[in-house]
Amino acid sequence: MSENVIHAILTHRKDLSREEVLGLIEKKRAESGGFLSDHGAAMLVAQDLDVEVERSGLSGIRIRDIVSGLSDVTVTGKVTAVSTLQEFKRKDGSPGKVLRFVLADLTSEVNCVAWDGQAERLANQQLEGRTVSVSHGYTREGLGGSVELFIGDRGQVEFIQEVHDLGGQPTGQFLSIADALKCEGEVDLVGIVKIPPRITEFKRADGLGRVLRTKLMDNTGRITLVAWNEKADDLHNLTVGKAVLVSRGRIKTSINGSAEVHADSMSRVEPLESTPAQLVNVELQPLKISQIKANMRDVDVMARILKVQPPMEVRRTTGDTTRVMRILLGDDTGIIQASLWEDKAELNLEAGETILIEDATSRERLGEVSISVGKAGAVTASPKAELKELQLAPKRITELPQQGGPAFVEGTIVSPPSSRQVQTSKGEVVDFSEIQLRDDSAECRVVFWRDIAKQVATLRQGTKVRLFGVYPRLGFKGGVELSSGPITYVETVGEQTSQRVDKIVELKEDVEGALHGIIIELSSASHASPICRRCGSKVEFQDDTTICEQCQSSQDIDLSATLFLRIDDGSGYVDAVVESPESNALLAQDTKWILRSLIERKTPRIQLTVETLSRLIGMKVLSRGVLGKDSKTGRTIFRVKEIRETPSNSDPRGLLGRDLLKLRTT
Repeated sequence: MSENVIHAILTHRKDLSREEVLGLIEKKRAESGGFLSDHGAAMLVAQDLDVEVERSGLSGIRIRDIVSGLSDVTVTGKVTAVSTLQEFKRKDGSPGKVLRFVLADLTSEVNCVAWDGQAERLANQQLEGRTVSVSHGYTREGLGGSVELFIGDRGQVEFIQEVHDLGGQPTGQFLSIADALKCEGEVDLVGIVKIPPRITEFKRADGLGRVLRTKLMDNTGRITLVAWNEKADDLHNLTVGKAVLVSRGRIKTSINGSAEVHADSMSRVEPLESTPAQLVNVELQPLKISQIKANMRDVDVMARILKVQPPMEVRRTTGDTTRVMRILLGDDTGIIQASLWEDKAELNLEAGETILIEDATSRERLGEVSISVGKAGAVTASPKAELKELQLAPKRITELPQQGGPAFVEGTIVSPPSSRQVQTSKGEVVDFSEIQLRDDSAECRVVFWRDIAKQVATLRQGTKVRLFGVYPRLGFKGGVELSSGPITYVETVGEQTSQRVDKIVELKEDVEGALHGIIIELSSASHASPICRRCGSKVEFQDDTTICEQCQSSQDIDLSATLFLRIDDGSGYVDAVVESPESNALLAQDTKWILRSLIERKTPRIQLTVETLSRLIGMKVLSRGVLGKDSKTGRTIFRVKEIRETPSNSDPRGLLGRDLLKLRTT
């Protein structure tokens, strides 16, 4: 083919020898860096010399030989992609029409642009997938720097019989996803559909637009595929696990800084009938929970649901509201909290299910790493690859950090639960309980808030428990303590430690015993004082503030109450003394106004009123303590270590008779 061009040059330029023309062609090839064939270089030389080459000399041109600046081009190939017909206004106000399509042969592919009447005619044809001959076209450099073939009024597009070996696919190498992420501009790649496609609508000047998003993966990475409008409609049936070819996709940067491949009207995206060899072994590789670190993107994790918190409405900083559902997940390496947003907050999930979360993001706050699943993520309940029997390993107390979580611990309650109501910084009154927990490594304080505090208050000393989703923190007295959160839950292990209930007449001095009886009397000598919640020391009043004698704290004031009472179990009665925190549990909601009264009076101690104490008379209680002699009075006293109210189906007053229920004022 280049020989015909050389002949045309020598015919019109008698001043040049054949050697000189060949030298000009070789120079042009060298200037191109090897991207021009002999024919392409010869065509450019002819153009530089103002030599017109006959059409017959271009009838068999290959696409890779097309260069910018040619005025009469004929090329044959298969149409691999077609845009929609677009209308526009020229600068002079006249209407125009344009249609774009991609033409490919075995050597390369080229963008073709048909104008006006040609565009309208081709738009009414079934163009994609057919072999065509484009003649009398001209070439120019497009906006992206690539050569484009233009078809104007003189141009022609003819449908011809299939030509052997023209091919329908470009022969260029497909990039791996990892390499595509490093590119700019157009790329060709193949990948496996990772998550179901999601189409959303948006407003534009001429109506509603549509955009589809899904994710593709191979053995080197993953990338978001974005398709617009008609292309989005074509791809909405993509299925997870299917191999997909993307040709002439454009790499763009998303709003969060990650690379995406965009498919527009000129791109070619199609599912493949068979999976290419390089994608045969591509499989999802979820992380273990212990592998999830802060600020990770595209997090995949498969885990067991331990607890589901009902969806709740939250307000964004923009003022809009949305819904979120928080769940606690566990695998054999640890536990983590996940937040599911918007439509995913409405999923019907249950504890015990295996769940696959894809394309989540992770964050860290106060030492806690959690994951969040938004629009770009996917949640699949009960996936085919079920987890094996979940074997969660509890953290030993000595292994707990001083902040972070959530954590799973297991141990035995070594002190009776202490319960009361407290006021939060927002003025809300909530239930509060605390226990001492011991495992084979150490012992620590555990505090519980709100509803779970009521559950813990019913547990007894000696109960073995598992605490899921508790948060470690540095305690006031040093060391680690644990606190409940919104998604914490408690399981008991086996039966609670049984304890024998004694009759009062059978109690022996200096031997611990347990009583089940009714409070029949309370002494007005009972009193209360303010103490420091941090260290338990006395609190002094200085002007309008309170100061702890020990740690000098001026906040976190708590109540210390001492109750003198008499308990009857039907076999006899015994005088008992109950001190904090057990006395606070009996006083319950009264602790709040008693503490307020202390602060208002600025007094270190007040006697408890008859009204306060009379509420306790007739209460049925289970108590544990030791019988002994009072060192000051010599009287026998039952010193209570643990006491709690017990429910009764019958009126406890009927057990002893109303004449015994009185307030002792001594």
